[in-house]
Amino acid sequence: MRKGRLVELAATGQIFSAPQHAYPKILLSAVPSPDPDVVMNFNVGEELAKGDAGG
Repeated sequence: MRKGRLVELAATGQIFSAPQHAYPKILLSAVPSPDPDVVMNFNVGEELAKGDAGG
């Protein structure tokens, strides 16, 4: 859910393995990796704004 609306409805495994909507993708990209060499994405606001403008 985002802003009180369902943005994606699917089986749990599908959401985690292949989310279709930008918001679940962004949420999952925010989960930190234990590998310090993996670059984290801190541009969440920009990506959400792009998603809001497109749909």
